[in-house]
Amino acid sequence: MADNSERLGQKDAAIRILSANYKLLSRSARAGAQAKMAQLYHQTGNAKLSRSYRRKAIKAFKPRMAKNNAPVKDAMARMEYNHVKKASNRYFNLRLKNKLDNKIVAAKQKQLQNLEKDYQRVLNYQSPQWALRACYQMAKVNREFARFLKNSPVPALSSAQKKQYVKLLNEKVRQYADKAREYQQTCLQLARKWEICDPQLTGYFSTAGAPSNPDRHVESFGGKNRIAAIGAESLKDPKLKKLHGQVIDQPDDLFRALALADGYLQKNDYRHAAMIAQNALAKETSQQKNAAARMYNALGISWLYVGEDELAKDAFKQAIKRDSKNVAARVNLAGLYQYYGHTEKAQKLYGAMRKLKSPEKTGRMIHPRAGDLFYANRKITKK
Repeated sequence: MADNSERLGQKDAAIRILSANYKLLSRSARAGAQAKMAQLYHQTGNAKLSRSYRRKAIKAFKPRMAKNNAPVKDAMARMEYNHVKKASNRYFNLRLKNKLDNKIVAAKQKQLQNLEKDYQRVLNYQSPQWALRACYQMAKVNREFARFLKNSPVPALSSAQKKQYVKLLNEKVRQYADKAREYQQTCLQLARKWEICDPQLTGYFSTAGAPSNPDRHVESFGGKNRIAAIGAESLKDPKLKKLHGQVIDQPDDLFRALALADGYLQKNDYRHAAMIAQNALAKETSQQKNAAARMYNALGISWLYVGEDELAKDAFKQAIKRDSKNVAARVNLAGLYQYYGHTEKAQKLYGAMRKLKSPEKTGRMIHPRAGDLFYANRKITKK
């Protein structure tokens, strides 16, 4: 509920929900809720309560929580990232004026060391999206120090001394510039390792040789779609009404739930389709792998249409895990990888499908863009 309120821009409502309920949560979830509250209070300008809940979250968090609890580690990493980023303003604003001042140089270098240490702490939470941002910021602060040194005034020296001074200075500038490039390369490596498929994160790592720029976003894989929320209107649709009845009669039959989810996909009510798929998959048994694979693929398609590409990626992977021969899930996942620049992973999937003649027989369960990328790749391969 709090997450939904925040997405709608209702930060005060999110704070009220968390304040009233966070003490009822498990110890790990409580740490995540406190981190969310610290962030929300920071956004609403209440620095005192933001600091208070940040201290509580750090005290409550234990490293073991980072292993399997993605929401908690994401909340902690987000809170710490924004705390460090705000503190970095002082670093970027520290400048030399008309003469070299060793105290200012030393102060800036110390701030750089502290920022790197604090961003490393963000990395330790093992949250892919915030680790990627932190890595990018470490590249940025090192580039700033290289710029700071390069533009620093040269002291009054003899010609020979000045030449030697500039040589040493340029070596230092190169060291920090190289370090920045290393961090930038790490951003790319992390993005590939974690298979980042988030349109908001593409600017944090280089693609196709383009320079990194966190403000450069791409459109989500599914693009802009007409999204409906038909709600109670579904009960007036004879086909959907019949499908609902069949699911009620046999709630554990994944194929019937799949037909219902597909019915909502055809009506462009993608969020309702996703809800049906998630509800059905919660009842999955080990004997239903084929049906579960198809349902996960339908869930992935639903997520693509609402712009949740990371969730779609995870759903397609779950589909393939349950049925390695699920063509639709493979085509969809390969297309998603290709779109986000994970070319090697995409080619591996495409390579395993070269003998397939008609993946389109899977019907609506292949996203149009994924299908286009599949056939484009096949055409290039044949040439």
